[in-house]
Order: sequence, then C-alpha cells, then structure tokens
Amino acid sequence: MLMTDVHVVGGGPAGCFAAISALRNGYSALVSEEHAEVGEPERCSGLISKSGLESLSSYVDYRKAVLNSINNATFHVGKEEMKINSSSTRAFVIDRKRYDELCAEKVVEEGGKMEMGARVEGEFKARNVIGADGALSSTAGRFLFPPISHYVSTMQGEARYEVDKKNVHVYFSRANFPGFFGWVIPLNEERARVGVGVGLPNNPKRAFDTFVGELGISKMGKITPGIIPASVRKQTGKRMDGYNVLLVGDAAGHTKASTGGGVYFGCSCAKIAGEHANDPEGYEREWRARYGLDLSLHKVVRKGFDVLGDAGLEMTFKIAKALNIDLFLSEKGDMDRPSAVMNKNGILSYLGIVKRGRLGGVFKKVG
Repeated sequence: MLMTDVHVVGGGPAGCFAAISALRNGYSALVSEEHAEVGEPERCSGLISKSGLESLSSYVDYRKAVLNSINNATFHVGKEEMKINSSSTRAFVIDRKRYDELCAEKVVEEGGKMEMGARVEGEFKARNVIGADGALSSTAGRFLFPPISHYVSTMQGEARYEVDKKNVHVYFSRANFPGFFGWVIPLNEERARVGVGVGLPNNPKRAFDTFVGELGISKMGKITPGIIPASVRKQTGKRMDGYNVLLVGDAAGHTKASTGGGVYFGCSCAKIAGEHANDPEGYEREWRARYGLDLSLHKVVRKGFDVLGDAGLEMTFKIAKALNIDLFLSEKGDMDRPSAVMNKNGILSYLGIVKRGRLGGVFKKVG
C-alpha cells in the first residue's frame, strides 16, 4: 500500500537528511528504521571535520552533540611519525547517538514521519525509494545494484587513556592493520575511543587485541564491531519494477576510502537524493559531479597506503616533512575534499610555505 511520496529505508543521518531534503522539496516522506532506537548500535568513531559539520548545519545543529574539539593529528608508522598541527579547531568528536537523534527529530519537525523497529522486507510504501540502510543494504540487493567491491571490518571501544585531548593518533602497520589502520580519538584528557580496521576478509579481533595491549590498556568499555564500505557502487540510482530507487550513505559507498568517514559525503549526497527523489539519473549525475572526484582521490590515497607498505610509508613521511608537506597540510589541508588544495591557489600556498619553511636541508633530512 502506497502511503507517502518518498520512502526512506534507514534512519541514520544519511536517511534523515534525504527525508528532510525531500520534505523541503515538496514531497511527503516516511523513514523506516529497523532498530527500536535511532543511533543504535553506535559504531562510528564520531570524528568529523568542522567544515563538514558546518556545511550540514542548515539541517541539523551539530553543536548539541559535540563532545570534544580536535586541532591536531599525529600519524605513526614504524619509528616514524608525521604531525599535522593547527592553531584552530579542525574537527569535532561527536556523540553519534545524539547526532542521530537530532537528525530524526528534525525529520519530524519538518513534517515527516519516523517509524522505529520497522525492518523493510521488500514492502515499500512509495514509488520513490531511497535506500539508506547501510553497507550491507537490503534495498541494493532487492533492486540488483552492482556490489561494493571493498569493505573494511572494524572494532572500537572506549577506555581510560591519558592523551592530549586536542590530538588524534593514527597508526599504520601492514602486519597489524592490513588494509586500514588503528586510531586513538580523545574524548577528554582521560578517556578515548580506541579502534582498529582491517580490509576484509581479515578479522579485526586479533588486530584490536594486539593494539590495545601495545597501548597498555588493561580494561576496555563496550566493544562494538562494524563494517565500512571502502569503494563506491558503480551505480546508485535506477528505475526498476515501477520504482525510482536511489542509494545514499554507506548503502551507496559514500565514504572516504582513506579513513572510512561517511557522514559528510553521505549526508551531502542524501540532500541531492531528496531533491531528485523521482529522478535516479539526475541524482546520479549531480552527486558524482559534485563529489565523485574527491571520493576517487580518497580511494587513490587508500591504494597508496596499501601499496607502499610500512617501509615505503616511513620513507614517504620523511620526504613529506622534508618538503614541508606536513606544514602545508597543517595550514591548508581539507579532511574531506582533497581537490580543494589541488589547484592553482593550493600550489601557490604550498610555494609560500616552502619559501618561509625549512626546505634547505631536504636531501640531508631524507637521507
């Protein structure tokens, strides 16, 4: 039975943003969420760029979900490390459950409907269907979309761990984290989210146990597994069996292959989906035109990490520091959109940093 103009399957941020966008474009919208509560289970690291959250703030006020602000990041491989430092906030650690709740509340506020504990088994309540049902999307399976080619399996928990609350730590090791990395994301000076990811079919448990042991953590809080798409589906919109079907968020593979982050790209593409709820072809064209290049660049970075291995990545860090690339990223880097610095202005900015920087000893440092 048809009940609404747009049926969104999945009540996470991407699904809610799609519904809000549809409502603002004159459609009625229903969101079906299989869990009894939004935001459960909480699998996301919750680290999202400030610029990304700001760009989404016309839909949801993220400030109500902020737990900590982040200025800096330190990347580790072997005995080498590279620091990206900023004098201002570059990212926030958010309470993902609270953020999801804010998204759902906004759907209702805008006139949409949320139904909880409602698993959709092929019974759609509109001709316009938006699949926002995660990495293993049943909507994608029902409508025979091409598969996602690469996934990352993760484990994460919270622990007491003293750390600079403004600094995120990322650890690379092909032996420990094949196909991904480990992370420590501070919530405050005394607690942090600690997690690992490995490319499937590797199992993250061994990596997680080893990592926690190396950090000297004796007791972890609740440990949550997860799965992240690390490639974009080759098709995310189609017409089939009388339905217009669009995939968004993890269901579409709208995640950064370099880090697994998906809120910014997933919600940004979901906004486009709401505008094109009855136009799969238009949706596909527009989101790829706006965000396809950056998602591809994140994939290139991920492949680079995988190909280089630990020794190659150590040398890359040394070269990057010698060439002032760490300083450039500290000043001009964009966590979401690498294309923003790969242009004429970016090159000029880099040359200015080199001019006032430490390039003089480059060969000595690399050697």
